[in-house]
Order: sequence, then C-alpha cells, then structure tokens
Amino acid sequence: MKMHTACHLLSVVCPYPITGAAVNIDNSRVDFDLSLATITKEETTEKLMALVNANHPVYTKWISETELDSDPSIIKSQNVRPPRGLEKIRLVCIGENACIDSQPCGGTHVTETAEVGKIHIRKIEKKGKENRRFRLQFGDTI
Repeated sequence: MKMHTACHLLSVVCPYPITGAAVNIDNSRVDFDLSLATITKEETTEKLMALVNANHPVYTKWISETELDSDPSIIKSQNVRPPRGLEKIRLVCIGENACIDSQPCGGTHVTETAEVGKIHIRKIEKKGKENRRFRLQFGDTI
C-alpha cells in the first residue's frame, strides 16, 4: 500500500505519460514517456518527499464511464486502460477534493500520504530515446 501510493505521488511529480511500472514491497519502478535528461533523482526525491510530508488524504471515489470519457486526461498510463462495462470506474484521489491527483486505480493505498514514510529515487535510467525509468526505494538516499 505504501509503495503503491508512492508510485501515484511520483506520477504527480513527473506528470508524463506512464509507459510501464512494477510495484514491489520495498522498491518499484515507473517508466515515463520522457526525453528530458534534466530531471535529477535528488530534485525528484525532494518533490516526492514534500508530498509525503504534507500528509494529504488518500481516498477512493467512483465515477461513471461517461464521466471518464469526458476527461480522458485522468488516465496516466499509455498501455493500461481502466476496465469497461461495469458502468463505473474507481478513482484513487490524493488531497482535499482530489487537488493533488485523481486517476483510475483498483489497487490498495494508504489513507494519508505521511504513511508512505521515507522514500527516494534510487536511480533514473534511460530506456530508449524517449523513455526514462525511475526506481523508487524506501529509506534515506544512499
């Protein structure tokens, strides 16, 4: 739950289309469609920890498929789409009135961002011309 929520927070800090991800208990990776090499792991960690320390609420709500269709920008993944045909879509929301983030997700999350604890970007890897892999890990930077 902590790492999954941290990955959502990373998608706020890095507002680029997500091309892949793998969430594990102690570490994870999120791949972004991003060609810029100017983003540093230190800067990203600082912004990520600011969201964690602000202790924003994390909650879910449901919207209709019609509401999703009217705002497809809330889907951050290029490759994975929310399931259709159930007439409603589950959103995970971060911040009062979803002021930090809102996106379709069926996973488990903490109830407030401070529960994530210390986390950092261990590494940013170039995975193709326009793809960057961010590796997250719990604890202080090494």
